[in-house]
Amino acid sequence: ATKVTATIQALSEERKCKILLREYRQGDVQKAFMVIAATDNSSVNAAVAAEATHNNCLLNVIDNPSLGNFAVLGTLRLGLLSFSVFGGGNPLLTRLLLKDLEQRYGVSLSAFVEFLTSARAQFKQVEPDAQHRTAFWRKTLTSEQLECILQGQVEEVKESIKHFLFFHNSYEI
Repeated sequence: ATKVTATIQALSEERKCKILLREYRQGDVQKAFMVIAATDNSSVNAAVAAEATHNNCLLNVIDNPSLGNFAVLGTLRLGLLSFSVFGGGNPLLTRLLLKDLEQRYGVSLSAFVEFLTSARAQFKQVEPDAQHRTAFWRKTLTSEQLECILQGQVEEVKESIKHFLFFHNSYEI
């Protein structure tokens, strides 16, 4: 690249990547293991892709994902909850989708996932049969409850699950 972002520059200064501040030249990816073609010039990206393909590199082409052999997903982590999104090679769409997921599911679902993880681990200790546990959770955790969580009724759903667990095995979380 002829110029890089401050983040990439910092990685170079930390010796986590090597930067050649110049235009792409045939042979640049000859010894590479992984290549990401991310210039703002699609013909340069295609040339990089052709060389990387010839050299059997892992390849991601930002503006034309079909030329590559792997995709970089956008990821949103909210505590134990993770979402991965692929916007078909459109970074703006990926960012918009991740922002929408964060707004839609964010805080309330993240808190619920922590509760649910703990409840499942504790329930596993008192119910050794995996098929019984699966059947129980399929009856107990429903799409209606998810909708309640998204509407801010996290505590009500937690209490409902605690109630089901208590009556299932005289068990309380």
